[in-house]
Amino acid sequence: MYEHCAGAGRMFNPLQGVQTLSFQRVARKIGCPTAIADLLFVRITTEHTAPGKPRRGHLDFDLFVQALHELCFEPKGTGDSFVETRGLDPDTKGEIFAAAVEAYFEDDDDDGD
Repeated sequence: MYEHCAGAGRMFNPLQGVQTLSFQRVARKIGCPTAIADLLFVRITTEHTAPGKPRRGHLDFDLFVQALHELCFEPKGTGDSFVETRGLDPDTKGEIFAAAVEAYFEDDDDDGD
């Protein structure tokens, strides 16, 4: 999923990481508002930028995992989070990530991306 978001369909460069538009796509695929994804993206990239340097414009693998985990707990348009909607145990990261990956790739051929 990380490689797909970071451009595996193009020339995958792990140093470029996941850009904001790709993270918004993740949010849409799991039913979370893209505004929430934007806020998480900015907060996490800001927290992991050295003082005095421009804010990072991407999520590396570790930051992507952190952001995805947080995104799964954010309320969706219905008021419930992805974790609540899917009936997942909030203490099982592996189950949460597996469900998010499954949701991300569901109907991947049908969305025009």
